[in-house]
Amino acid sequence: MAGGLFALNYEFITEENLNAVTSGRVLLMAYIGGLGYFIGPIIGAVVLTLMNSLLSNYTELWMLYLGMMFVLTVLFLPRGFAGFIMMHQTAWLRGKLSSLFLPYLITGTPAIMFGGSILAAIEMLHHEGEPFGFLFLTLDSGNTLHWLALAAVGAASYFACRRSLGQLNVAWEEANRMDNPTEGGPG
Repeated sequence: MAGGLFALNYEFITEENLNAVTSGRVLLMAYIGGLGYFIGPIIGAVVLTLMNSLLSNYTELWMLYLGMMFVLTVLFLPRGFAGFIMMHQTAWLRGKLSSLFLPYLITGTPAIMFGGSILAAIEMLHHEGEPFGFLFLTLDSGNTLHWLALAAVGAASYFACRRSLGQLNVAWEEANRMDNPTEGGPG
């Protein structure tokens, strides 16, 4: 439908509009956002556009990070971001969504720190020996202390995240448990 409207609006179509890169971007948007939901490709388009316009200003490796996000989405969120949002529908309808906030915070903070340490290591490898800015830090890949600190933060955050997953799982099960009103009640 969008392609038909595009053709009507511009009255011609070139190879640039039909090449593999353009088609790949559209598929990437759909998979990242979530194929099974109407809002999924819209979420994917927003994410891809933000990565393209914002992240490309800060690093030359933004396409690598986009590829990594795609692989991680396929592995851990096979229904995309919209599917992840819809997973919370039962907890929301039961009024238990707020009970997930603290477990998500406890697990998400070290997970973000671990991901940040991975990204910092990739950037340090890319900037071979020259200092560069990463978030609010100045890192130098030629400095062994920076590598050690990065490894320590990465390892500590990984183990903290792994340790908190059990608590998150218990909170998730509690928030999404469907109570059967006929069990144990009078007949």
